[in-house]
Amino acid sequence: SMTTPPLPPPPPGPPAIASITILPATAMVPRGGQFPFYADCVDVNGMHVPPPPDLAWSVDGAAFGSVGPQGLFWDNAPYTVQVRATVGAVSGVATVTVA
Repeated sequence: SMTTPPLPPPPPGPPAIASITILPATAMVPRGGQFPFYADCVDVNGMHVPPPPDLAWSVDGAAFGSVGPQGLFWDNAPYTVQVRATVGAVSGVATVTVA
């Protein structure tokens, strides 16, 4: 009888992200201004890799500002707030002071 050969295993996904550093770590933004952050991701092999598709940007204190999916922050009041980039359980934080 004919036996079906086993299916090949699926290709492995990219290595997991081990750390995220938001660059720059601090920023001064004029009131009503914008600022582009970058998430520097390092995988479990120690390689710097592009931010993965599931990286999520957020602001701790979102009433005071917003951050877009590409890391562009914009404000609506004078304050200091944290900008965060997260992949799974790993996240990095930067501080924004708006004056």
